[in-house]
Amino acid sequence: MPLAYSTLSPAAPSHSRCLCRLRPDQFEVEDHKFPVYSFIRRAVVGGLIGRWWGSAGMADVIGKILGVAESLRAHPLKFFSTDPPELGSADNARCFLMDFGGHLLAIIKGQGLIQVFKCDDENGTLSHVKSIIKHAIFIGHHRCLAVNTDMFPSIEANCIYYTEHLGSSARIWKFNIEDRKVETVSEAVDFAKKDKQFVLVADRPFTIIQLLSSYSINIQDSELALQQIT
Repeated sequence: MPLAYSTLSPAAPSHSRCLCRLRPDQFEVEDHKFPVYSFIRRAVVGGLIGRWWGSAGMADVIGKILGVAESLRAHPLKFFSTDPPELGSADNARCFLMDFGGHLLAIIKGQGLIQVFKCDDENGTLSHVKSIIKHAIFIGHHRCLAVNTDMFPSIEANCIYYTEHLGSSARIWKFNIEDRKVETVSEAVDFAKKDKQFVLVADRPFTIIQLLSSYSINIQDSELALQQIT
């Protein structure tokens, strides 16, 4: 998938190197801080068990993402949490990780802004993504996905779709990466929370935006049953 981006290298925090690394003749074990564990857990939950974890620069990438978290004054554990924050809460910054056509993206949402970074696991750098061209991304606390807007004319290209939660309801919002405009997709509430699921309560028939947003924030019945067993 094509990307337009510029390199950004924020200063890494003191816990930037917190992984265990294998050398040819020994193991080098470094301090394994909880924020790094949370990052890896978030990645595994998102299905990101690819080539990135064996790359030399991955520890630097994690450190730079944690540096962004510190600049936002985000709690390092909540930053990678899969629990949705309340709209307007003081600590609502979240990091979403996803595979975008073979690129590892970190999408950071909080404090009225969204930032999209391409993670270079070879050089250990972050690049600020300026455009995702003809694609749109849906982010949710359970999964993220990208779609080609040529196949879905009702979805706007170069946008991030996400949900904001307030009490027992949730609404879908849209962020335009180019002009940074933020707006709600509909005037009415889109979801109502029931137990651990967010149920669509919008007028039928549901739109593709509502269905994809529901997929990003809800656990499938089989996954929910597995969680209850384990």
